[in-house]
Amino acid sequence: MESFVDDSVEWSRYRAAVLDPLEFDLRETSNDELSEEQAATLREYYEQFLREALATHWTVTNETGPRTIRVRSTVTEVDTTSLVVN
Repeated sequence: MESFVDDSVEWSRYRAAVLDPLEFDLRETSNDELSEEQAATLREYYEQFLREALATHWTVTNETGPRTIRVRSTVTEVDTTSLVVN
């Protein structure tokens, strides 16, 4: 997983976070392997996970405003390999 964090940002200045919907940009991979149902499940899981993680630092809201950070995420690759458990 790749991420970008700007170390010059004073994160303590922010009091709230807006979480934009998860985007998919699978041009580099074969996106026919990811069904709409799988994408919806992945989006729901990821957004819930990220919402909980952000809530440990900020109030998660749908409203932009002063001292509010906006979080945008994009999935660029998906491995649809299934685990087999015996």
